[in-house]
Amino acid sequence: MTGLMKNKEEPAWVTGCDYLPGIRRVACCTERSIAIWDNRAKGKSQHIFIIKPIEHSPQCMTYVPSPQGSHEDVVLFGDDQGYVNVLAISAKDLNMKNSKGEKRNSQNVTIEPSKLSNPIVRRKIHGDWVLKVKYFPDLRCFASCSPSSQQSFVLEEPERLHDNGEVRGVSIPKGVNCFDYCARANIIATGGVDKIIRVWHPHIFSRPTGMRIVLNLNNRP
Repeated sequence: MTGLMKNKEEPAWVTGCDYLPGIRRVACCTERSIAIWDNRAKGKSQHIFIIKPIEHSPQCMTYVPSPQGSHEDVVLFGDDQGYVNVLAISAKDLNMKNSKGEKRNSQNVTIEPSKLSNPIVRRKIHGDWVLKVKYFPDLRCFASCSPSSQQSFVLEEPERLHDNGEVRGVSIPKGVNCFDYCARANIIATGGVDKIIRVWHPHIFSRPTGMRIVLNLNNRP
């Protein structure tokens, strides 16, 4: 979902969003912050918690289920410098005591990342900005893609964002702009500027299991 978040203090494009079931709030990433919104609240009790400053510009996000019994929600967000970031947030983080510099009666509450219970974890995955990140519960992995010809598509467990080991990925000329996974067929499809749809087995990245060139129908005689 992409749109324009409008408020008189900081209008910004929304570049991605997801729902956090643990704290029952909507998380959005904008071009310069992460916003947490309680969509159930009404009137003056409706506050939007703005986590900023974020080191780089967030471009996309996805929710990752937390272990049973955990009191935190985890989101991954990709940024314009090729990093995939881990943000773990709990209800206690959304506290007015953690805010600063807000105008009286403002519905927007700013929280510095340093005030969160858990620091944001960042790992450089791609050589260019992250176009899309998505978590696949059936694989227990996240996937991310980039227009970079190096590490164009990555499929890995979220825990690997906390270390420096090699990640599973493929390099494709002109990068990957989009992807999706079919659990029934157990295949991943990727597409990019080269107009080739590639099909991959989730555990075999040495070569695609199928390829299809997408023809430009507008140029037909």
